[in-house]
Formats: sequence, structure tokens, C-alpha cells
Amino acid sequence: MDGSQFSSIDPARSEGAATHLMLRGFSRRALDESMLGRTVAKHTQLGRGALEVSIERLRLDRAALRLASFSTAVRATVEPAPGIVTIGIALAAAEPFIVSARRAEVGTLTVFGDEDVTEVRYPGRSRSVTLAMPMARYAEEIGSSARLERLQARGDIPMMRLGESALSRISNIVGAVYRIGNDPSGPAFDDRWKANAETALVEAFCSTLADPLAVAGMSRERLRSMRAVILAAEAMMDEDPTSIPSVPRLCRTLGISRRTLERAFHDMLGQSPAHYLRVRALNASREQLLRSRRVPGMITRVAIDNGFWHMGRFAVAYRTLFGERPIDTLHRSGTA
Repeated sequence: MDGSQFSSIDPARSEGAATHLMLRGFSRRALDESMLGRTVAKHTQLGRGALEVSIERLRLDRAALRLASFSTAVRATVEPAPGIVTIGIALAAAEPFIVSARRAEVGTLTVFGDEDVTEVRYPGRSRSVTLAMPMARYAEEIGSSARLERLQARGDIPMMRLGESALSRISNIVGAVYRIGNDPSGPAFDDRWKANAETALVEAFCSTLADPLAVAGMSRERLRSMRAVILAAEAMMDEDPTSIPSVPRLCRTLGISRRTLERAFHDMLGQSPAHYLRVRALNASREQLLRSRRVPGMITRVAIDNGFWHMGRFAVAYRTLFGERPIDTLHRSGTA
């Protein structure tokens, strides 16, 4: 391995838990093989001094996450896998990243399509995260054919600077997913957990790419239209009250754009569709707990079945909404 030292978890476990690569000293082969899926890359160390690399990968349902840090500058020539979109975010760095001759400061989000080979220069003391997903999933999430066409245009790599709150939210979700994914006693091998965690990640990454909400007033006709959207969404959620439908699924079923759905929920309910879906899921969880037997693991099972993936956050959200812990509700299940 080019004289370097590295260690990693058995790759066979990558379907259910995070895989790690800890590298001291430059190893092109190890770095090249650390990419997600069929993405091909060639790495070259550019900075001075001993290179220390930490790479964590986690394969979820239809997406995969890769968190990388470099102690000194490294250049990567990346040829994305066909049909895959990768969203990369610069989390920390001593100086800007350089992506195909464009400078990317900390907090910059870049969308990579599968058309062109991309040159990326990772600066020293840098940390970045990438989320790879099928092109179709990306198109569903952003709800914009124009943005997809732009991504597919050769030589055009969409890039935008995230706000501090958006960057912090994404960082927190990424960190939590990895912590839970590394817990051998946690739910990381549960297929439903992987799907729930993936939904949270994709939503966090892609929500920043959605069209901004308008704040203008509305006509009477528009008010009726917004109400119709809410009623139709409610009817769809009532069909399966024990799961959280994704925002793209709601849009597809209702035949409306994501922007229209967001406006309707903000104007009519004062909250985003995603927040409202979580509230409904918490209510469904409460109803299920009140009907459940007090057996070990029941709260985790109920939470996962209702679309949640982070048990700590589920408990906090539950207590905030209902004024009691999930365990308190479960203890009262026999007398409710």
C-alpha cells in the first residue's frame, strides 16, 4: 500500500454499518478504492508533510454517504458513476477547495452530475461530506426539470453557498447518522431505519436547492387552491397513518410542484410540509404506544415503524409535543 498504514472495517458490513478508512501516509490505491459505488477516482497528494486521512462511508437505502478529512492537500480526479448525482459540501478547511477551477469556501454546496470528469483539490486540514443518489431521486427531491437539465449540461457544475443554520443542520444530521450507524447495538441494520435516515439526509441536502418561498399576499381563488392542496395531502396521509410520506411522494400523488406544496403548508398551517408530517407521525406513534404491550424495544419499534430514525430526537420531539416521555405513555397503555 505504498508504504502507508491503514485499517478498515470488513467491507461486507458496508450494507448495514459504516465502513472506515484511517490512513497515515499517502496511499493512492486505498484512496482510489474509498469512493462510493462505481465512481472512479485518482488521488495525488499535493501538500507537504505526512498525510492523515479519515474516510467514513455508509450505504443506506438508495443513497450513500462519505465523510472525508485530509491533514494536507490532496487532488482527486473524479469520474462519477453513470446515472448518479453527488452533492458535496465543504465542512471545514484552512483554505478554499478548488472544484474544476472554481473556489469553494467552507459552507459551499456543489452538485456533481455524471457527465464530466471533475477535478477537486482538497486543502489541508479539510473536512467534507458527499451524498450520492440516483439521478431520478435527485430530480424528485428538487422538483425542477430546469435544474436537472442544467446539471446535465456538460461543463456546468451548480454551486451555492449555504447559510450558517443550513450548514449546521446538515452537519448535525450527518454526525448523528454516523454515530448511530456505528453503534453495534443500534438499529443501523434495520432496513426501515436506513430508509428513514436516508430520507432525513436527502431532505437536508436537497431542501437548500428548492425554490424560495414567496411572501406576497394571495387572492381568494388562491386561498381556495391552497386549502384544496392541504385537504388532498391530509387525505393521502390518512390512507397510511403509520408512515411519513416524503415530500416528493406527496407532490407526485397530488400532481403539484414542491414549491406549490411548500407555499400551501406555510400559508395555511404556518409550518413546512416536512414539519407537519413529523407532527402527524408523532401522533401516530402515541396512538400506537397506547395500544402496545410493555415489552423491551417497543418504543424503538414504534418510532422506526412511524418513520423516525434518531431515537433521542424522537423522544425529545415526543415530550415537547405531548408533555410526557414515550415510556410514560407506554406505561399507561394498559389503563388508557
